[in-house]
Amino acid sequence: MNMPADDHSGDGRQAEGDHERRHTVRDTAGGRRQRSDQVARIGLEHVLLFYDYLDLGDLDSCMSLLDTGASFHLPLGRTARGKAESGALARTHLSGRGMHRIRRRRTDGETVVVEGDFTDLGTLTTVGFTDLFGFSEHALISSWHRVHDSSRTPRA
Repeated sequence: MNMPADDHSGDGRQAEGDHERRHTVRDTAGGRRQRSDQVARIGLEHVLLFYDYLDLGDLDSCMSLLDTGASFHLPLGRTARGKAESGALARTHLSGRGMHRIRRRRTDGETVVVEGDFTDLGTLTTVGFTDLFGFSEHALISSWHRVHDSSRTPRA
């Protein structure tokens, strides 16, 4: 007769070790959720600082928030891989050039989504954006993907 894998006693009860193992799995899953919540919470703080530092032109502080393997994907096919290349891309295309105004932000697991407006101070043009940020296990920014909001026309 084939017995269920959980039933080692023959009378329908779980073996003591199996019960403990199941609690460990549940606790581990709960621990992952807790870690995910912590990464998202700290990651959101890092994102808000990242925008402030970009707007101020403080690239050294921006770089301190990036994971060594960071990858950036900005509109018009501008991409970068690695911390140094990502920092250079941010410096070239955004740093100190304008101001970010955040309209909405939310976390989804270990991802932060931000919607807002960027005003280029050189042209006084404002464009809407949606940014998606991913994080390392230490809540450093590991990816940034920006999409311009095509449903609104740039404002001058």
